[in-house]
Amino acid sequence: ERFLEVTTSILFVENRENAVRNSFVWFAQLNSELPEKYADLLLQNNNNNDNNDLEFNTALLHVLKFTDEAQVNEFDEQTKEIKRENGILVQAWWDITGTCINDYYSNNNNNNNIIADQIRYELVSSWSNYARAITNPLWTSASSLRENGVDLSSTFSAFTTTSSTTVEDLY
Repeated sequence: ERFLEVTTSILFVENRENAVRNSFVWFAQLNSELPEKYADLLLQNNNNNDNNDLEFNTALLHVLKFTDEAQVNEFDEQTKEIKRENGILVQAWWDITGTCINDYYSNNNNNNNIIADQIRYELVSSWSNYARAITNPLWTSASSLRENGVDLSSTFSAFTTTSSTTVEDLY
C-alpha cells in the first residue's frame, strides 16, 4: 500500500521550510500584575460573580507594542468594570521577554512589526455583549488612551474561536 505520494511529501517539506523561514517566535512569561490589578477580570476568579454562567466561544488576541504603558494601564483601569459587566474576561496576559527572528525579518528591517511588549488573550461571552461594551461612552472616551499608548503600526488584535483545550488556571 502507498500512504504518501513522493511529490506530496516533497511539497510538505518545502512548505514546512517556507513556514519556518518566514516565521518568528515570541518568548513570554505570565504578567504578574494582572491578578492584583484586575482579579475580577480573570476567568478563574469569576465563579463568584454575575459571569459564572457564561460560555465563551470567542476570544480576542491582542499583541501590544507600548509607547506609553501608563496610558494603556489607565484605559484598562477605566474599562475594567465595563468588561466585567459585559462578560469580557481575561485568560492571560503575557509579557514578551524576547523575540527570535529569521534572516528575512532581520535583513529587510521588518522586525519593527514583530517586536511587541505584551500578548493578551481575552474571552468574549457574546458578540452583543462585546458590542455593548465598546459602544459604552466611557469605553469610547478611554479608547484614545489605549491608542495613544501603543505603536499602532506594531499593535494588532484578532478574533479567534476558543477550544476545549483552553486552560482555565494559568494564574
